[in-house]
Order: sequence, then structure tokens, then C-alpha cells
Amino acid sequence: MTRAVSLKQSRCSSSRCIARFGSRVPCAWIVGNRNCSDGGTPFERVIQCYERTFPERRVKAAMETVVYKKIGDLEAHADVYYPVEGEVLPERKMPVALMIHGGSHMLFSRKDIRPAQTQLLLGKGFLPVSLDYRLCPEVPLAEGPMVDVCDALDRARNQLPSLRLRRSALQIDGEQVVVIGWSSGGQLAMSLGWTAPQRGLPSPAAVIAFYAPTDYEDQWWQHPIQPIGAEYKSQQYNVLDGVRDAPITNYEMVTAWEEPIKDPRSMDDARCRIVLHINWKAQTLPVILNGLPSQKKAAAEHPDVEDWNALPQPSLDTIRAASPRAHIRQGTYTVPTFFVHGTADDLIPWQQSEGTYRTMVKRGLQAELVLLEGAPHICDLSSDPESDGWKATLKAYDFIASYVS
Repeated sequence: MTRAVSLKQSRCSSSRCIARFGSRVPCAWIVGNRNCSDGGTPFERVIQCYERTFPERRVKAAMETVVYKKIGDLEAHADVYYPVEGEVLPERKMPVALMIHGGSHMLFSRKDIRPAQTQLLLGKGFLPVSLDYRLCPEVPLAEGPMVDVCDALDRARNQLPSLRLRRSALQIDGEQVVVIGWSSGGQLAMSLGWTAPQRGLPSPAAVIAFYAPTDYEDQWWQHPIQPIGAEYKSQQYNVLDGVRDAPITNYEMVTAWEEPIKDPRSMDDARCRIVLHINWKAQTLPVILNGLPSQKKAAAEHPDVEDWNALPQPSLDTIRAASPRAHIRQGTYTVPTFFVHGTADDLIPWQQSEGTYRTMVKRGLQAELVLLEGAPHICDLSSDPESDGWKATLKAYDFIASYVS
């Protein structure tokens, strides 16, 4: 059980880390009791309506599923959320909020987002759009997920505003786009800060990175990681068992709500075993950055590889190309960013968010940081207004709202 310090102002050992509500100056604050030491295609739609109850009020919203990209026969879908007929629409055009799910770049789908946070975005006048994208390891990170989310940003800016949605009175502002990413989705959200300009697109206006891997040069990735409740116990397996012959854009056999890698049943799921494996054997970087073949492709195309369970680490250039902190140092990432991280995260150390935040501050960039004392990896599920996670979430969404007009 933690005690929350004042959210209006808290201090750490660094004079730079002074929280100021409603200010865009770089700041950090802590909830808890520690001190800080491929070509465009027309959209295709499937329309659904849903009703959910949130702590603030009961909301009825509409959701349309669109195809934002085709790669051969493979479709990448997005869910677009907006108020149903009868709900008052914002007087101004709605900025777009792209939402990118986590899952170690290998699991889950666009459905694995936070309903209460989607409602929060609608309440602030945003148009939330949740994305599928090609998953690793069938494709490497830079060739699949990073390309797809950049294509989604392109579509959000240039096609979504003119798309005929069911709520025809919607006015969509494609010139103003923010991005929210959870866990590995946070890395993808930040990647738009450099991949978009490389393609002649404006970067997002602001980013939220919830408990995200932001520093792939960190030695953390070079050593075995033992997730609490899913420690390695000499299990025997072939990591290629969970790799498909062709790319996929979602994996829904498990969901983000069940903490699948900590469920004993995860060893029975070949896809989850890949995620366990990359932690146990320090194989995160080789697997996500270089990809893995299916057993069929391995036999046909890589007969000389004897052990796919123990691959060499990628080159430093390959690592830096996907690492947000490296791009901040290089001056190729300048997007205002809000970081949220729990200090008891056993999958991605909170020090990565803190270090990346400090690097942004050092370069004079706009950034804020919240560390949640004693909170685990997924620290934003609660929508209880008294919970530390929800207070941090509110501040994060206030941050991105301040960067759109």
C-alpha cells in the first residue's frame, strides 16, 4: 500500500524535477513515497455500437472498424470511436488520438486498450483510433510494426478527415494527431517522432508512453529477465513453434487483461512461450529486431542455424535505429512526451523512462514523468478516481490536450 504525495508539487533530488500543474516546462513528479534519485487503400467499414459504464457517467458510443492498410492479402484494421447520434459533438474539429496496444510487439490486438481512457479522450474532444499492426517476430520491428503505425499516421492525417463515417456530422482534424502507446506500443508511439519526418510527414503533436521500453542500449536487455510468477524452471521448448508462416496483425488467444505471461497456462501457448523465452534468455533484441522464421522457413532458408533459442545480439546501429532514447540523443526525436511507469515493473525497468525523460530535459525538450511507487508493469488499469494510476492517467491526458488547439 502506498501513500500518495501531493500532486500539486513534489520534489526530488534534482532541481530539474519540480512538478508544476498546468505548465509545459519539463517536470517530473512521483506518486508514492520514494524520492527521485505499403500504398493507400480505401477504408472498408464494419459498424458496431456498444455501451459501457464508466466511473464518471454512462456513455453510449459508436465504433467503426476500418481497414487502413493492405499488405497483399493481409489487412490491418483500426477501430474508430465517436459519440453516437444524440450525443453532443465538439464545436471544433476533433483532433485524432492514435492508440497503440502493447504485447512485447508479438501479442494482442487493437481491442486491448483501456475503455475508460477511450472515454476520457472523447470527453476531451479527441477522436480515438485504436490500431492493429503486423506483429513480430514474423517481421522485424522496423519492417513491420514501425512501418504500419507510420502508415496509420499518414492515413489519419490525409484520409480519415474525408472518410464517410456513420456519424456524418463529425469534423476530423487530421492536422492535429497525438499518440498513446502502452508498453511496447509506447516504443511504437515514440518511433513516429522520427519515422514520420523521414517520410515527409509531420510528427505527432504529443505522445504518452505508458511503461514503455525506451532505451534498447540499456544493459537490461543483455541479461536474463525473470518475470515474477513466470520464472524459468528448465522448461524445454522450441521457440519457433509459435512463429507463423506468414505475418499476422493480431493475436487474440490471450488478452492484455489476463497478464498471460504470468499465467501458468502460458507455457501451453506457443506464442506466449516466445515472450517468456525472450525474457528468460536475453533474446528480446535479436527476436524483435531481426525476426524469426517459422519452422518451415527455417528448414528451407536457414539450414545452417543450429539453435534458434540462442541468437547473437544485433549490431549497435540496428539497436539504435529502433531506440527512442538514441534518437533523442541524435536530435531526431523532439515530440513532447509524457512518461508513466511503475517502480515495481519486472519487465521494463522504470529507470528507462526516467533516463529517457532526463535526456529530453537535457536537450531542452518538453517532457513530463510520473513514477508510481510500488506499481507493477501494467499500472493504469484502474479508473478509480482515488487511485494513483488514474491520477497519473488524468495528468497524462491533460498533457497531450495542451498541445492541440
